[in-house]
Amino acid sequence: MVGIYMVKKHRARRPIGEIMRDRKEPMSAHEIAEQMMNRRLKFYAERPKTIAQLLKGAKGITRSKVLRKREVTSTWTTLYHMEDYNKYERWLNG
Repeated sequence: MVGIYMVKKHRARRPIGEIMRDRKEPMSAHEIAEQMMNRRLKFYAERPKTIAQLLKGAKGITRSKVLRKREVTSTWTTLYHMEDYNKYERWLNG
């Protein structure tokens, strides 16, 4: 029997994959969270940190670190890019 926690993770990972599939350029976890809020979905992943944790080990997604400069500071940001949606779907259902 699948626990409620696993169901919540599965419900959150599917829209994350759909958002990344629709956008061709890499996205940060913060940008993915904004897109999910724009869709007004009830979802488990409310914060960028949660989205990053849900994407750990996902197949079909590549990660890269980029230095993003702001007015005063600069920070390293992880960008996620959907390489193969079919691999992601197999990993999700698998």
